Amino acid sequence: MFAWGHLGDGRGGGRGGVGDPGGSGGPRPGAGPRRAAAASFFAAVVRANRWDLHALSSTISAAYVGAGRVSAYACFYVTSVHTAAGLLLAREAGALVTDVEGGRWTLDSDSLLIAATVGVHADLLALG
Repeated sequence: MFAWGHLGDGRGGGRGGVGDPGGSGGPRPGAGPRRAAAASFFAAVVRANRWDLHALSSTISAAYVGAGRVSAYACFYVTSVHTAAGLLLAREAGALVTDVEGGRWTLDSDSLLIAATVGVHADLLALG
């Protein structure tokens, strides 16, 4: 199983309605490079036909990876306030935690990829 986070628009903000990440009532902004990369990545995950996709919160998803309930979690826009606690759990359990490009995840990172194994991590990076 593969969990995934929202694609985000890079603005942060609250939980809005469908297509409205900031809760402003307006449409999502136009496609940018991060959104295009996220769309391409998730399309490749679906085409690989190896994982079931589930939308879960970042903290529970990270804990689920650490506990072995899901294989991986990816989110193309995050802030550490929403992810740090879950990432600590995942790292302590032995999960590999990076940004979506495979770089070291820090409190300043704006994306994340958590994988239960090095092999799953490499497979997902190869899709991006």
